Amino acid sequence: MSPSDGAACTPHSTLAAATPLPPAKVTLLLNNFVLTTTRFLNAFAAAADEKIRIVSDKITDMEVMMSILEAKLSSVPEVENVGETPQHEQQQEQQEQQQQDTPPNTPVEPQSTPTENDVAAGAPPPTSESTSQALVPISTKIPASEHPDYKPFFKLLKIGAPLGAVQQKVVAAGLDPAFMEQEPTNMIDKPEGGEDGEGGEGGEVELEGEE
Repeated sequence: MSPSDGAACTPHSTLAAATPLPPAKVTLLLNNFVLTTTRFLNAFAAAADEKIRIVSDKITDMEVMMSILEAKLSSVPEVENVGETPQHEQQQEQQEQQQQDTPPNTPVEPQSTPTENDVAAGAPPPTSESTSQALVPISTKIPASEHPDYKPFFKLLKIGAPLGAVQQKVVAAGLDPAFMEQEPTNMIDKPEGGEDGEGGEGGEVELEGEE
């Protein structure tokens, strides 16, 4: 090729001495490059859109199937309580756990409650020592207010009757009036063969002059 065509240059020639390409040819090359790149990008975008559409359709189908499955499961009543323990079963398990934690053959001491006379006299509640002592032998002592002969007269003192008037009733019954001067809670020897209501005037005693 001749140097006028710009196709060949000697090794010692410079770019300034080279003949430039014709504008029409440069324009053709640029158009060809742009067209090729555009076609590639369009094909790539179309393939990506198609794959995305396929994945989206699969996700939609999966959501529909999950909705149908949830509707079927909700229609079964037994499935609603799966994983939930009823309250009575929890209480039963707690009771069994407490029984297992409690050592076997543990003696339980009964607790005695104060009587009406003890409460009226202001006696302190029984302690654990007195309870354990009461369990050993049957005591032969009783409170003075529980004496079969004087019990009705102590009841009069309890409801607020004067001591002198009650002692007069005791004398009339043939008993010792000094017995009424002691505290109702004083422990005395239990009379042999005595029962409530025997001796004196029996169960209830009324003061003279009461309506």
